[in-house]
Amino acid sequence: MAKRIYFKEHIDYLREITPGRRSWEVTKLFNEHFGMNASEAAIRTLRLKHGIKLTVPRTVRQYTDEQIAYLKELSDRGLFNREITRLFNERFDTSRTENAIQQQRCKYGFKTDARYYWQKGHKPWNKGKKGWQAPGAERTQFKKG
Repeated sequence: MAKRIYFKEHIDYLREITPGRRSWEVTKLFNEHFGMNASEAAIRTLRLKHGIKLTVPRTVRQYTDEQIAYLKELSDRGLFNREITRLFNERFDTSRTENAIQQQRCKYGFKTDARYYWQKGHKPWNKGKKGWQAPGAERTQFKKG
């Protein structure tokens, strides 16, 4: 495949049209303006080579500042993820999953003290019972000598 040569005019036009647009839009405008058929990857490489960065503003925030503050408050209380999710969804009338809530907590560094530990004095249900063995297992349990 032949290597394309881009001129200063190409680079200047690319700098002009790039801000606020997505990569595919930049490629389309570039090709229409110069009557070329450069691929999106070729234009992306050209932009990176000349230090032209895409600056597409984020359009939608998924969580408000109030919701983030409430997540911090719930995490500081030492609740489990299931409980945090339930309280969050009740207060803001949403249907977020436990995984989504946990990801936001990790993103902002909100840790909780809740752990699944055995409480002091807990007695397991099988304490003092002998282990179960399949019939005939005694024969193969130990090797001679």
